[in-house]
Amino acid sequence: MEYIRYELGAYNLNVIKTNNFKTVRVEVKFRNVVKKEEITLRNLLKMVLIESTKKFDTERKFVIESEELYDLKLSSTSSRVGNFTTLSFNLTFLNEEYTEKGLHNKSLDFLMEVLFNPNVSNNKFDSLSFNNCVNKLEKSIMGRKDNKTKYSIFALLQHMGDYAYSYDQYGYLSDLKNIDEAKLYEYYKKVLMNDLVDVYVIGNVDSNEIKEYFINNFKINSFKKEKMNVLIDEVLPRKRVKVFKEEDDVNQTKIAIGLRFNDVSEYERKYVLYVYNEILGGSGNSLLFDTVREKNSLAYYINSIAQGYDNLLIIYTGIDKDRVDLGLKLIKKTIKDIEKGKFTSDMFNNAINMITSSLKLSLETQPSVINNYYAMNILNSDDINTRISKFEKVTKEDVINFSKKIKMDTIFLLEGDHNEED
Repeated sequence: MEYIRYELGAYNLNVIKTNNFKTVRVEVKFRNVVKKEEITLRNLLKMVLIESTKKFDTERKFVIESEELYDLKLSSTSSRVGNFTTLSFNLTFLNEEYTEKGLHNKSLDFLMEVLFNPNVSNNKFDSLSFNNCVNKLEKSIMGRKDNKTKYSIFALLQHMGDYAYSYDQYGYLSDLKNIDEAKLYEYYKKVLMNDLVDVYVIGNVDSNEIKEYFINNFKINSFKKEKMNVLIDEVLPRKRVKVFKEEDDVNQTKIAIGLRFNDVSEYERKYVLYVYNEILGGSGNSLLFDTVREKNSLAYYINSIAQGYDNLLIIYTGIDKDRVDLGLKLIKKTIKDIEKGKFTSDMFNNAINMITSSLKLSLETQPSVINNYYAMNILNSDDINTRISKFEKVTKEDVINFSKKIKMDTIFLLEGDHNEED
């Protein structure tokens, strides 16, 4: 695998040459600071741009063109890490050695059409495409509460303060109602002008040919300087854990617990945190799973998520209403047990093995490889081999020392009025 990064002023082009895949994947990433008032705009924009273009101005024409290009796949995603929000436009197509000469450029031309020749007239997005996407986004926002577990985590984060992680990832209906075709087009131009842009290309390609293509066809020429800090500011945990409750039609009480950590080193944030999380609740071999589910039969699931650049760790589960107090007591005890070093060497070694195995598997898909390089470039992450080596050097004492820096802050309970057996 050969990696070359071209810094082209207005954007960075990253080419990963490998013959491990029969396809070529291109990801164009637009990155900026999270702004609550722009979340809905960004989500709508990523949908509208892949709905139609000026040249392929109906959904039918759009689909036919993608099928003629050997059924290439186009998608758009929105993600957040710390203070960064990223819009990604992703294209996957067969390598031309399996199809026909010139397919690379034809496929890239299709992506350029999507990004730079949107279906716009009189400085407004096409109404049909716009309205279709508004309806889809409205359903996503309104359906947020359908998944009770995800909703409990979202509600927890809202109660933990006004930070990037507490905003609704889908956006807000009140904002959606104030967006029209002209306003979205103005925002589109703002993104092209102001967002930091990174392009990733992975596959069996010629790096120089890819570079030449983008220099000639990628229509972004506004130079920007990196001014963003990815890390969300540390927040001291509450002196007394605060509990918030909400009622809903649920069979079990959905529990989400937010923990904060402070004064951690870069090494702890990138490595020790994830070993700690794996031992606590990161898998079916964790202490929480063993204590809450296996030994006490309180829950079907219990997991934890580490969010290093938010300075947060989240525990979530579902427990019958009349057993919630016992569940919370056991969760608190488990957290204290790690502080006291009450976890076996086998559990510690299994956590390391789970993490390193996952890292090795990440080299087997194109999106994962790109994500690894993206993390290296914007988060200053180490390469895969270095990460594996550093994880293998984490000690039990490292985990114990880190555990003393993490404290429970907020509990959210989504309660019903009946138990599972009812």
